[in-house]
Amino acid sequence: MPALEPPDAEEIATWEIRERGVRDGGSPTEAFEGSSSHAERTFFCKWDKRADVVKWMLGHAIVWDDSGTLKLSRLLAQVHPDFPGLICTKCTSIRGHRWVDNAVPIDPDEGYEFSATQVNQFQDAELSFQYESMPFTQATDVEVATADGDETIRYVSRDSFEVSGEYLSLPGSAFVWQRSGAAAPNGQSIPSNVGKIVPGAVMSVTWWRLPDSVFEPESALWGRVFGTDEGDDPFLGKINSAEMFGLPQGCVLFSGFKPIRRRAPLGDSYEWDITFEFTFKPSGHNWVYFMDPTDATNSGYYFVGKPGSGVQPADVLDDGVSIYNSIDLNDLFKVS
Repeated sequence: MPALEPPDAEEIATWEIRERGVRDGGSPTEAFEGSSSHAERTFFCKWDKRADVVKWMLGHAIVWDDSGTLKLSRLLAQVHPDFPGLICTKCTSIRGHRWVDNAVPIDPDEGYEFSATQVNQFQDAELSFQYESMPFTQATDVEVATADGDETIRYVSRDSFEVSGEYLSLPGSAFVWQRSGAAAPNGQSIPSNVGKIVPGAVMSVTWWRLPDSVFEPESALWGRVFGTDEGDDPFLGKINSAEMFGLPQGCVLFSGFKPIRRRAPLGDSYEWDITFEFTFKPSGHNWVYFMDPTDATNSGYYFVGKPGSGVQPADVLDDGVSIYNSIDLNDLFKVS
């Protein structure tokens, strides 16, 4: 299957699209309120072309084989001509205009049975479309190719970044009581653990409107999440070996995955909305805080690894050396 090509002007002309509301001002209607702004437009088109118009207005995606490499191809949703921050997200209604025919006889013969397959036929369809502000941007296949195949520039939203403090326990023996003079407890070790708060965050990222084949057994994404029979380890539970969403290598842990399967707008296929959970730790997930019990100034975060491993940042980390193995988590947003 080749990449998607938008319909050309000649094909669109056969649909005979025109916007209604010239006399009553009924289209478009618009409402603006923060992130919930929306608009509605109503069109007429040829009755037998209504499905083509819906697919063109709402957009869709496929996976195609480019000389042995699977790629994602998208026909983008239409953008509001006056407010490019609003894109077409749904067809709220379709009504017939100028009745033509119905397969149900007006005066049926004796024994005729209605099978629910007969439907009114019209000259035109009246379609209402809703435009909404969405949390992602759109980009064409060409723009993605120019960005070295980076699919995160389109249909990917950063939904939340929940910051919290993690309590880090420290051995009391690293500290002693201090007071003026030599009287107790000056100089004595603290008999209990102490601790400090270190910052971290959980980030949710959603990849929207993916073809059904993107996440199924034997697919590339399936293998990256769960591992493969060929021995490839799952990405879940690994840290990033390369910068990701502007965050440094070694600081992002792939910690959760929530795919939601939905019917495509025309009901002829399925689509996925997939939410990834990443745990961010500014100090690095393989770096642990050390409290120097001496009067030296060596306290801080240090890499922890097996004896003799040396310091190994995430971009050159050998498997099995530290707490977490590393991988390029950006590959989660690829279909090949």
